[in-house]
Amino acid sequence: MLQVLLHPRGRIMTTPCGTNSCTGLCLTSSGLVAVVCMYKMKRFEKHRTWIFYITPAIYLFQMAFAGVCFAYDNRYVNGFFGPASWVIMIIFQYAAPLASLFFISLPALVMFELMIVFVLVFLVIVPLCNPAGNLWNLIGETTNSDLNQDSAYEMPASISEAIEAGLLSPPPDEESYRKVYTFVVTSPIILLCVLVVCVLVVSVIVDITNRQSFINKKIIEVLTKQREKILLKQKEDHENLIHSIFPPAVAKDLIRKQSRQDLIVCQSGRDFGLGQVSSLSLGRSVAQMHQEVTILFTDIVGFTSMSQTVAPQQVMEFLHELFVRFDDLVDRDSLLWKVETIGDAFMVASGLEGVRTRSRQSAISDPSSIGSSVCLCPATAAVLFGKSALAAARTLTMPNSMQCQIRAGVHTGDVCSGVVGTRMPRYCLFGDTVNTASRMESSGVPGRMQISEATHALVCGDDSDFCWDERGYVEVKGKGKLKTYLLRDGDSGAD
Repeated sequence: MLQVLLHPRGRIMTTPCGTNSCTGLCLTSSGLVAVVCMYKMKRFEKHRTWIFYITPAIYLFQMAFAGVCFAYDNRYVNGFFGPASWVIMIIFQYAAPLASLFFISLPALVMFELMIVFVLVFLVIVPLCNPAGNLWNLIGETTNSDLNQDSAYEMPASISEAIEAGLLSPPPDEESYRKVYTFVVTSPIILLCVLVVCVLVVSVIVDITNRQSFINKKIIEVLTKQREKILLKQKEDHENLIHSIFPPAVAKDLIRKQSRQDLIVCQSGRDFGLGQVSSLSLGRSVAQMHQEVTILFTDIVGFTSMSQTVAPQQVMEFLHELFVRFDDLVDRDSLLWKVETIGDAFMVASGLEGVRTRSRQSAISDPSSIGSSVCLCPATAAVLFGKSALAAARTLTMPNSMQCQIRAGVHTGDVCSGVVGTRMPRYCLFGDTVNTASRMESSGVPGRMQISEATHALVCGDDSDFCWDERGYVEVKGKGKLKTYLLRDGDSGAD
């Protein structure tokens, strides 16, 4: 389709510039649409950097295509503005696509390369190598030709008389006419240069802003990941601390209630205080009854007199060393649970329901190790622990240079467990079984383990590897006379 132009002299002219412009615009638009589709498609998500190469290539193709069209189209419009018409054509037709660069965040170096190519193509290469001749020389030659025609022009007498009478202003001289013509010709070129400079400045500003935004985004991502890791580590430490204080069943219940309360706080957008949440969770821990639980107490012989003669720090270090060994013995058997330590007393429960998450086997073949392939009853596991604790205590020396000796007392019965208090809460056991086990220890013999008749009935028998000495009836405070048994040292066999 040819573009129809009306020549100033009345002739009808046709030019293919309209068809070429539409073709170049369609090709450029199609390329940019393809780039946008590539950016949106997940298939090219890993290759989005290709956009920084494809987009400049599209603009370079558009410039090359427009340059060829411009070389052959500029002569069709010379009749409108003279030899300077090609400058106006560049402004309104070929430089228009540059406006889109204001809205494309290409790197500043790429923008600079595009502007250099544009200036070289439309202001240097095409004007100097145009088939119609050097366009810059044509402008100068036309200016001189017009000046010569004006100088040879004879002004009518009537106009001369009007100028002399002051009715008309005199025509400009040659120098003034040259300045005006030069300004008219160079103004579009200056505007074009301003457009190029503005595109470069905006691209530099946008590039700096994008880089800073990218850096800030990465910093935020790194800080967010660090924050998430810290929170996860804190949560893990928090849960490990709860698991070290409470049995798994109780710990899971507390953690689940804590998480539920935290979710409610987050959804409501208000912070009711962690203290209130923790108090509410702990207060809802229901007491649980346990059947046939064996309780064991240990106590250090001569601890009170020793504490009066040595420094408190030495006492603490000694207790720490002894109780660490007891903790290791507890960890070897899934039936055992360390309840608490009070002063020099160490309390262990065997057979509590839900105190361990994984099962372990126990053994009686090695006194220093509780693990074995033989599955033990809770009472046997407690007696094994007591026997190993007696042996471990003998290997230590107290700060007053005396050999460490402990008493151990064991009783079996029903107990009730629960979490007591909200400030420094503790998992405690209650019931007459606990009191009786404590009396078994306090009325025992130094270096020996004393058990009640109920516990003896569970651990004695033809298949028992323990030897017991019947102590007879012992006066127990608050209980009267109870029949007890002492573990025989160094011997094995049944009663």
